[in-house]
Amino acid sequence: MFALRATVIAMMLTVLSIYWLMPLAKRIGLTDQPGGRKTHQGQIPLIGGIAMFIGFTFGLLSLDNSLGAYRSFMAGCALLIAIGILDDFHEISPRSRLIAQLLAGLLMTCWGGNILSHLGDLWFRGPVELANWGIPFTTLAVIGVINAINMVDGSDGFAGCLCLVPVATLTLLASRQGLILDVHILGLLFGVISIFLLFNFRFPRRKHAVIFMGDAGSMFLGFSLVWFLVSLSQGSHAAAKPVTMLWLTAIPLWDIANVLLRRVWQKSSPFTPDRNHIQHLLHAMGYNALPASLIAMSLAIICAGIGLWGEYWHIPEAILFWGFIGLFMVYVIWFNQAWRHTVVAKTE
Repeated sequence: MFALRATVIAMMLTVLSIYWLMPLAKRIGLTDQPGGRKTHQGQIPLIGGIAMFIGFTFGLLSLDNSLGAYRSFMAGCALLIAIGILDDFHEISPRSRLIAQLLAGLLMTCWGGNILSHLGDLWFRGPVELANWGIPFTTLAVIGVINAINMVDGSDGFAGCLCLVPVATLTLLASRQGLILDVHILGLLFGVISIFLLFNFRFPRRKHAVIFMGDAGSMFLGFSLVWFLVSLSQGSHAAAKPVTMLWLTAIPLWDIANVLLRRVWQKSSPFTPDRNHIQHLLHAMGYNALPASLIAMSLAIICAGIGLWGEYWHIPEAILFWGFIGLFMVYVIWFNQAWRHTVVAKTE
């Protein structure tokens, strides 16, 4: 009953925050301007992330549970929201964003104790134990997932859909393991993302998004995801194996890895922004925002399904891991071939 009430509060406050913040954002210039890599029309308020965070926070406080173990989680979210707002107001340097993400990772590991202690049996030789490498590896994972979500936030509904799938799957896994508080918190997250998508999607009678989540939103969602990906894969009450968590975030992880490999190959800076992400390829292939988001969401559901299949049928972790790597290689080949053919077709 308390969980349902908290979810309703979170969703209602997200809606109210959107309506309260939109005129303020336009007045103070917290909007996304078209031009350059940005092809939308008009000034769109960058308040989706702030609204989700407000709704989520009040929903969390409405739960009838002790939240002491989640203080570092909320501190990390608040830090990234603050840095994200600054970045949305006036783009800050990649180094500043990286430092904020590093600090969030340290809050999660050193304060929260949420650490990857092992990666499972990836080589058919027993679990890969991280020992003293647990904190740096987990912090690197935090930075990686946050930036993976940030990079797919380039089309209306895209990042939201790719976050909704793992959140729903994590809720299912936590419920199966009887981790009720995690289920309730993930339910709050699912609720506020759903509300955001209602304002971010381009529906048939709405030609453009009402709001964007901004860097504040993508970093908040990325950090929230990686927190539960780690916490639900470690310890004696783990809800899933670590390799299963890879499958839940396959599309964003494949995208960031493909982009970074391409930039290294082209000898350009890894921080150089471009339009070579999966959402841009789908747009170039003729899919507008809503179909592109639904295609990505369908692929994410398939990947999450593979992870769940491996979890429920006790498929060896090494098989799932190398299957993940193999499909990533297929993704890279498909992406580059499709991109090349699309560019050629447009020039003919």
